[in-house]
Amino acid sequence: MVVGVSPTGEFHIIAPTFVPAGGRLHIIAEAVKGDVRSRLSSYDLVLRDAPLPAPSITSSSMAVGSLTQVSGTAMPGARVRVSIRVDGADDYRAPVEVMANMGGTWDLTLAEPLSYGTHIITAAQGGISGKADSAASSLNAYVRPAAPRIISPADGSWIAANQLPEAITGTAVPGATVELQVDADPTGMGETVALPLRTQADAAGNWSIPMSALIVGQHRIVAVQAVGLLPSDIALSAFHVTAAEVGPETPTLPVLPGTAGPDSGHKPVTVGNPGTGGVPVPVGNPGTGDGSLVLSGTLGTSSATDGVSATGTRTGGALAETGATDVGLLTGGGAALLVAGAAALIYGNRRRAVSDS
Repeated sequence: MVVGVSPTGEFHIIAPTFVPAGGRLHIIAEAVKGDVRSRLSSYDLVLRDAPLPAPSITSSSMAVGSLTQVSGTAMPGARVRVSIRVDGADDYRAPVEVMANMGGTWDLTLAEPLSYGTHIITAAQGGISGKADSAASSLNAYVRPAAPRIISPADGSWIAANQLPEAITGTAVPGATVELQVDADPTGMGETVALPLRTQADAAGNWSIPMSALIVGQHRIVAVQAVGLLPSDIALSAFHVTAAEVGPETPTLPVLPGTAGPDSGHKPVTVGNPGTGGVPVPVGNPGTGDGSLVLSGTLGTSSATDGVSATGTRTGGALAETGATDVGLLTGGGAALLVAGAAALIYGNRRRAVSDS
């Protein structure tokens, strides 16, 4: 083998990858410059196998909900020993061994998935002839809860100001701490409008925080939950508050004194000539000659046997629109008289329309 010499008089050779038989490497070297040669120099090197490199753990250091599988790379055909220390435990679990495939990757499905917390995973490889086992590589795996769920107000909803729910409600991990902000910037770059609100999910995972009044416009609720010291991703509910809705009112008709009914104890008001026994008389009856209207009958509990007249202006033999303006209000029956006068006026209008035609 011929190698060059640097200007500083140094030279380098590549050592063998594997230790030769006997574990000894004998090297002889001489310097040559033109026709001039140096004396021979000899070197005996005792070599040892270098250990295998530590395998890599390629699994993400952050998992949501639980961690069920650990993956990585190693020497093809190597045996990989994986050990896990669960958050809060003093010792590691018993190591589990898995074989790296010919592509140099390995996967381990955990018999007992890792739950919320910070866990330490280590891996070492061995089993390659002529190579010592590797040192261990490690990974801190964080298993955090999923984002809580905001049920009400629902994301994308439109709610009238007078129909806002009494509370913001949702679900989370049972016992988790839930913290939310109303109209906060989820990026954390803006200015928070309201202080965080905090509560704890019950044994069924339900949580509730009272809703405060909101102005008309768009609003946003940002919520997170934490189990121990590990916070979740954020949950977001964006909704609109619209102007208060006013429903249609249902008109209520008053019950007038003196109206008829099976249990009222009163008789209806009749419009007519006292001499006819209460038979209705049309307004402006040509037979009366003066277009006067005479009311008689029972008004409430008061008797109106003496006629009460309501007169109007006579035009062309019919009573004008000003009729029933002089009807008095009698004790116990005034409202009934007004109804009777209105009915008479309507009847007179119909009568006039027929006469004019």
